[in-house]
Amino acid sequence: MIGNILLENNITSFYEEIKNLTVDTDLFMYLINTFPFLNDSRTFQNKTIYFYKLAQLLANDILHLRSLKENINVDTSHLVGCADYKLPQVIHQFGITNYINELEEKIINKEELLENSIEEIEIRAATIVVIQKLSHLTGIDAIEINDLIWLQSQDKSKKWKPYHLTKTTSY
Repeated sequence: MIGNILLENNITSFYEEIKNLTVDTDLFMYLINTFPFLNDSRTFQNKTIYFYKLAQLLANDILHLRSLKENINVDTSHLVGCADYKLPQVIHQFGITNYINELEEKIINKEELLENSIEEIEIRAATIVVIQKLSHLTGIDAIEINDLIWLQSQDKSKKWKPYHLTKTTSY
C-alpha cells in the first residue's frame, strides 16, 4: 500500500521526501496528505473528530529514529497522544476515568462497541483529554506520556481489566 502510493506520486526515496522535516507538525502534515489511509477520524454530533493515531505514531517514530541515527534535533512537542485501545484500559484502571455501568459491563463482557458509536468516540476522546491534562500538569510532552501509559499496559504482572473492543478495531 505505501509502496504503491509512493510509486503513484513518483516518489523514489521516502527519506529524500522527509529528510528536511524535523518538526512533528511538518512531518505529520506530509504523512496525512500523502497517505490517505492515515486519516483516522470519526463523526460525532455532525462534527468530524480527528484522532490520527497511526500518523502520530509514525511521525513520532520517524523523528525519534532520526534523532538517534542522524544525531539531529527534532521536535515532537506538538503530538497530542494516541487514541489507542490499550491506553483507556490503563487510564480507567488507575481510576482517572469512569464509565457508566452499562459501558463498564459491555467492556467486562468483551462486547464489541460499534465503530463510530458514541461510546467508542467518547472513550478515545477522553484518552486524549487525559493525556493533555497530564502533560499540562507535569510539563512532559503528551507523546511521552502516551508512551509511558502504553508501556504500563505491557506490564504482564498487572491484572488488567479487559479493554474495549470495536467491531473493526482499525486504530
